[in-house]
Amino acid sequence: MSEYVVGKEHIGYLVRCILSFPVFCWKRNGDYRIAVPDKNKGDDSCVTGEEMGQILWDENIFCVLGLYPNNESVMGKLKNGDYVFRKDFIPPAMKVNWVQVLKSVICLEHQSCLSRGWETSEAKSILSLLKEKTIPLLRGYSAAVWGSPPVSPY
Repeated sequence: MSEYVVGKEHIGYLVRCILSFPVFCWKRNGDYRIAVPDKNKGDDSCVTGEEMGQILWDENIFCVLGLYPNNESVMGKLKNGDYVFRKDFIPPAMKVNWVQVLKSVICLEHQSCLSRGWETSEAKSILSLLKEKTIPLLRGYSAAVWGSPPVSPY
């Protein structure tokens, strides 16, 4: 089995990184959604870190169960409530290594992308945006040429 359900620490790390951006806004079914630390009552466009973590974890679980429907370990943890994402799974504010963020996003995408609805899933929208916002923060990105650099023979 190469696809697996990632740990709560993995999801919590990504959620913490998302919440470190001043604005993190994506589209779902034509409506805009925005990540917030805490939700205002009645505002369906706001998604808390806890809710976002559950969205990401659910898509990963959906993929694994789609590939391995008789996976007793995953089914048992689902029945026990072990895959309910909680706010305390989100680590406190931290110094972010953006290369690690990118690698963690790519890992979760790999563990989730074989589900039937992946291409139109909210999880994919969130992870794609996190990648898009992370790439410009990588060391050397801002110094790189916009367009094609001069080519020199080797």
